[in-house]
Amino acid sequence: MKLDDYSMEDLILAAMKAEQESEDVYMYMANKVNNALLKARFVFLAEEETKHKMLLAELYKDFKPGEDPKIPDETPVPMVFVQVESETQLISEIIENAMEAEKAATEFYTALASKYDDERKIKICKILASMEEVHYRILSQELANVKDFESYDEPWEMMHAGP
Repeated sequence: MKLDDYSMEDLILAAMKAEQESEDVYMYMANKVNNALLKARFVFLAEEETKHKMLLAELYKDFKPGEDPKIPDETPVPMVFVQVESETQLISEIIENAMEAEKAATEFYTALASKYDDERKIKICKILASMEEVHYRILSQELANVKDFESYDEPWEMMHAGP
């Protein structure tokens, strides 16, 4: 994606929208699954997306002091958004979609870092890129679990009872 075609405001607001969409999907998944481990993983990812929005709000306020960012319904910046297409969509399909979005976010934040001269802003973008890469790996492992174990989302009696 060529970021030079968009204003910094559009880029940051688009990123915030993507983070909000991801947060919403991860919470949807956390509420949908029965497996406690998978549920916790989705809650963790949703909370991470909230932190990302906070970092992006800092960047926004650097060039719009005193203004709170308003996440738009639509954005001119072509972003990969995590989406749930239907109630019956397979968990594996949603995870694959989320992986695609996390990979695109890594690339986006890496490119965004190159638009800044300020070391603090570059660091924020690089941290975001790194976090998105970690999310991709987490989702990759969960996808393997879902595909390896058809019953991964089924709760097992005494699963968390301990020794």
